[in-house]
Amino acid sequence: MIAAMGSGSGKTIVTAGLLMALKKRNIAVRSFKCGPDYIDPMFHTRVLGVPCRNLDLFLLGQRGVLREFSGKEGADILQETSGDFDDFAFGLKGRNQESAVQGSESSSGIGKSEQPLAVIEGAMGFYDGIGGTTEASAYEVAKLLRTPVILVVKPRGQSATLAAEICGLMNFRPENHITGVILNECSAALFDHLRLIIERECGIPVFGYLPRMEEAKVESRHLGLLMADEIPEFRSRFEAIAARMEETVEIDQILACMNSVESVTGQENVFGEEIVWIKMHGADVASESLAGNVAVSDIDDTEEQGLGAAILNANETEFSDSDRKISRRICRIAVAHDEAFSFYYESSLDALRRAGAELLPFSPLRDHCLPAEISGLYLGGGYPENYAAELFANKEMLRDVREAIEKGLPTVAECGGFMYLQEKLEGSDGHVYPMVGALTGESVRTPRLVRFGYVTLTAEADSLLFRASEPVPAHEFHHWDSTECGDGLTARKYDGRNWKCCVVNDRLYAGYPHLELGGDVPLAERFVRACREYADKIQERLK
Repeated sequence: MIAAMGSGSGKTIVTAGLLMALKKRNIAVRSFKCGPDYIDPMFHTRVLGVPCRNLDLFLLGQRGVLREFSGKEGADILQETSGDFDDFAFGLKGRNQESAVQGSESSSGIGKSEQPLAVIEGAMGFYDGIGGTTEASAYEVAKLLRTPVILVVKPRGQSATLAAEICGLMNFRPENHITGVILNECSAALFDHLRLIIERECGIPVFGYLPRMEEAKVESRHLGLLMADEIPEFRSRFEAIAARMEETVEIDQILACMNSVESVTGQENVFGEEIVWIKMHGADVASESLAGNVAVSDIDDTEEQGLGAAILNANETEFSDSDRKISRRICRIAVAHDEAFSFYYESSLDALRRAGAELLPFSPLRDHCLPAEISGLYLGGGYPENYAAELFANKEMLRDVREAIEKGLPTVAECGGFMYLQEKLEGSDGHVYPMVGALTGESVRTPRLVRFGYVTLTAEADSLLFRASEPVPAHEFHHWDSTECGDGLTARKYDGRNWKCCVVNDRLYAGYPHLELGGDVPLAERFVRACREYADKIQERLK
């Protein structure tokens, strides 16, 4: 894990540089990001050519983090899939699935018989968790996965005091796995001076340094760094950073440190040797805790079955057990994916596919209508405010989305997607533009982050994704706010602060909170079930 004392230390640059260096060495590697971040994972994905996955203990829980880290569930799905595979990281569609997997392996240097190394980028400061605790922090992820931690440190007018700060992090909590340091924006002379002090006082190696580089300067805006696709000459810049790290960072020592760690994913069962029987929404399911593999003992057509093996992107989906096969129709869900809408968790997309959805990417900026024969719509977050004029200019799409929602198309709209559905949106240019108009209200710029951080959502009544009184973890991170945020749910912070939010009904979730559809609460299954019911009603009308 690449961690730091706080934000702004250069974790993303160092992590992406290390990933590029490993890729150049043709070393098998996967990447992960702690916390709910959408932007930093785009750097990893752009470097490796395969999606980065989030490890968020609040949104996913321990079981979900282990599932994401192990990759077992994703591998099981790929092995049992026929047809095409949608690679949302690059907006590809209709590519042969076996070729897609092989291409991903080739581009990242992953051999079929080789267990890839994992590089994890921390979030904020290493110990920074919920409400001033370490809960859901990068530390808790490192402790769970037993991964070595390398601290990225920017020295600023310090010598022995820097060693004191590092020692403080090493002694603050047990099982922190801090094993080394990389100095960022550091000269060769200062590195030689500080290395002796840190290694003498802290007893851990300083693996090297990254000097100041023009290529490492990435501009930021209100939600963080520019997105990877917006950075000019991205590949050549990070190739230059990787080349410099080969000169100034002891990557061989880092590899030795990584290879010495016992593989968490190689264990048969992280939570214990026995297979635990659990009750999953009306169906008895035997589940291995790590992989999420399920054996179905008695399944009917009730909702939220959360099955672990699905055949994706085909006309029929089959779930198998030793006794019989259950056939279900695929439903088609349109997913907004372009420069304005790109904030999606890979685990959420996987959960929709497992539940039986075919995901169809479309561009609210460039396409003039929704994909044909869809039974659901997913509008993620992003930067619609930066493209408000272009979104407004595409009046055919605005009208098509509005009419589809008015006809009852099941829709999930998070943050930027929620803003898109409202009547008006203030753009980054200060002008106000009409939007879809399926919801009342206007989204406007505010001078600071609004309601930032983790929240728990609860509902008084059942709706598309929510069940009465059921807690659902979520996350908010936005500078824009709405005159009509909705009142269908209650959001509650760790300290008891709470407020009403979101527009919900049996066909809609729309609000600022971002959701993890692949977490413990079966949100993806509920969404897909509603999409199937919608498709059935359309078919009935056509008969």
